[in-house]
Amino acid sequence: QCDRIDITIRYHPQQLTLKLSDNGSGFNIQDISEGNGVPGFYNRATMINARIEMDSVPGSGTMLSLVYSIPQ
Repeated sequence: QCDRIDITIRYHPQQLTLKLSDNGSGFNIQDISEGNGVPGFYNRATMINARIEMDSVPGSGTMLSLVYSIPQ
């Protein structure tokens, strides 16, 4: 059960980072299957030339970052 979500947005002239973290139940990243969920995040990030960083441990919540390099 999650009862807290932290959202951080950081802007630097060459990069924008959106970080989401929660204190939920987490999950095993190795158990991700095809579908519209997490794989969809990665696919959409690739479409805009961004990258996703994810960390989750069962019982310890999840952290997801989207890092976008701003074109010059």
